[in-house]
Amino acid sequence: MGAPTNLLTPASQGRIGGLDFLRGVAIIIMFIDHLTIYTTFEQIAPFNVRFFTRLAAPLFAIIFGYFLARPKMDVLGRMLTLLPAVFIVNIFFWPVLSVLDILASFTLALVAYLAFSEYGVIAISLIFMLMGGADPTMNFLDYPLFVFLPLVSIGLLLKKDKNASLFALAAFLAAAALLNFPAPYNYTAYFALPAYALVVVFEGRKNFKMPFLNFVGARPVVSYVAQFVIAISLALLYHLYLKPLP
Repeated sequence: MGAPTNLLTPASQGRIGGLDFLRGVAIIIMFIDHLTIYTTFEQIAPFNVRFFTRLAAPLFAIIFGYFLARPKMDVLGRMLTLLPAVFIVNIFFWPVLSVLDILASFTLALVAYLAFSEYGVIAISLIFMLMGGADPTMNFLDYPLFVFLPLVSIGLLLKKDKNASLFALAAFLAAAALLNFPAPYNYTAYFALPAYALVVVFEGRKNFKMPFLNFVGARPVVSYVAQFVIAISLALLYHLYLKPLP
């Protein structure tokens, strides 16, 4: 058995190239979303740029869940790796949107796994999913747990039993429709099915490589913080030289 890996350092063994590629794609989509936020301050609305960037979160969450079930000391290491990134990103994210970035949702998912293991995460995700728009984490998370944890659970189940993951996906989509998930969270639900389909297709492509995207996707925390810093820097230049803030 090899040494445990964390979110910063890619392991040479056991990587799935197709999923690294998808993480890389998700990070590029997040970069587009963040650049749009800080240059145009555009709100999420049907069929604008930020509507389509909703694909990134289901990709991230399902792949995150896919790899979540591992020894708890390894998971603790992942969480400790993640915390500095949560702090750095939210220095800039919270003042603009008054909620915590998606990295905080990842951290809470890791806490839930450490406390309750995988089936506990699935049970908690069901509770939050049924809360829908009454979920109190809407007050401080960009991706509240009623949307985020069910997607993580779908990834957890996909690794163990594809049929169970399909059932979980159907339950999530039904809850989004029947409970009338409020906007913009319902837009994330719209992209759950295509995100799931992409993960299913690429999980079997262990040796799939597009060098830049695989490099980015194999280092998700470093890459995520880097894209955020680049987006903020470009937005500052934009407002300094092209469109000053009022």
